[in-house]
Amino acid sequence: MKQFFSIFFLLLATISFAQVDSSFLLLRSYQGDVVNAAIDNLDNLYVVSSTGQVKKFNNRGDSVAVFNGVRAHGKLHALDVTNPLKPLLFYKDFSTVVILDRLLSSRSSLDLRRYNVLQPAAVTLSYDN
Repeated sequence: MKQFFSIFFLLLATISFAQVDSSFLLLRSYQGDVVNAAIDNLDNLYVVSSTGQVKKFNNRGDSVAVFNGVRAHGKLHALDVTNPLKPLLFYKDFSTVVILDRLLSSRSSLDLRRYNVLQPAAVTLSYDN
């Protein structure tokens, strides 16, 4: 009986169908020095280069803003763009969080070491402020 079920399941696996091809369509591409990228809810593309520069592109592919704070904060560890009006940058080496405005100008900087948060693993924004 065990052999029957084994053969049955092997035959069932051979006649089963795979998923249909995806319906994704490439609209545009970006070529350049890209280390990290993120897309927010308004279809803005944020690209992080190897030098730590953050560039923002709108949904048509036009460059909107640039943030270059690598000299002040070090290497960028994480980028959170869940709120397109307040992108968040996390610099893990210095335990620093930088909150930007929609044009990637620095609104505020938070040094987590002052609050005795010495080795944070992750930082993100909350929808409830």
